[in-house]
Amino acid sequence: MKKNTLVEDLKKMRSVILISLGVFVLLNAMLLLYWQSETKNSRALQEKTFLDITSNISDSISDRMDLYTNALVGGRALFDASQAVSREEWRAYANSIDLSSQYPGVQGFGYAEVIYPEELQDYIESVRASGFPDFSVRPEGERDIYTSISYLEPFDIRNQQAFGFDMFSEDTRREAMQKAQDTGQPHMSGRVTLVQEIDQDVQPGFLLYVPHYQKEVPLDTIEDKRSAILGYVYSPFRMDDFMEGILKRRLPVDFAVFDGNKISENTKLYDSSIVPRNFDEGYLNSQSYLSEIQEVSLANNTWTIYFNSLPDSRFTISSEHLRILFLIFGLLVNTVVVLLLFRYLSNKKDSK
Repeated sequence: MKKNTLVEDLKKMRSVILISLGVFVLLNAMLLLYWQSETKNSRALQEKTFLDITSNISDSISDRMDLYTNALVGGRALFDASQAVSREEWRAYANSIDLSSQYPGVQGFGYAEVIYPEELQDYIESVRASGFPDFSVRPEGERDIYTSISYLEPFDIRNQQAFGFDMFSEDTRREAMQKAQDTGQPHMSGRVTLVQEIDQDVQPGFLLYVPHYQKEVPLDTIEDKRSAILGYVYSPFRMDDFMEGILKRRLPVDFAVFDGNKISENTKLYDSSIVPRNFDEGYLNSQSYLSEIQEVSLANNTWTIYFNSLPDSRFTISSEHLRILFLIFGLLVNTVVVLLLFRYLSNKKDSK
């Protein structure tokens, strides 16, 4: 009799254990399914938020470039509406559009004049006679065509270094100027070092050109445009200053801007990261958090922007920690529930 009772007790205990284990497995399976679903939804939301932020940055850069382009087109309109624009008129126009506050990040607002070899000496003498006795077109040397930065506001110490510089004498600048000339459209240069870089804080730079032609002449063909070109309304930009004029606050992403389609140290214009990183040493392949590469078309040129979420941003650590804490808490709750169930079933068995 005792033996039969013992067997029955063992069977009942086994059923209690099996029921408890089954409930434990079922609860944890439900917990894991819910956790996986929430993880998937959380990552999808992170990716969407990340892409929204990166798109906003790209759009801000594009919108700001459009704003600067419109300012240059306005400068060309000043020339088109006048027989001749004096240095004082150019300064007054630059002051009227309030460069420092309305166009943050721009280094200057200028005009570069096209000069042919037979006109060079007369041009130099006229500028010297206007109050600049030491003026010259730089660099010296014989060329088929010259350009000279005639006006550049604000005419501060940094911009005075560019006064008289022949931008046609440098390949990257000349390429952009010729494309602007041949298309009649604004054109942005590739990466350069501006002649305004006169101290240790050397930044990569670029220039934006709008061509200025003779009035009331045909501009139907490339040859027409080349014959009619008078100069270029242009702006130089120091890249760090340009980006700081756009970004007003710290964002949960880092990004780097590259000239053209290639990501490399030679094409890098800007890097927001406070930690130095070298894009020639496999940096892109070493990243495990959210990243995105976008191409932005700006004034008939292309910038490539690499975005990545910060290691300590809300896209990585905080959300992962919350999900892990939720999973641990769920496992603890399930364990307590099963232990209470086991105790209840055991007590119910003993009372019978």
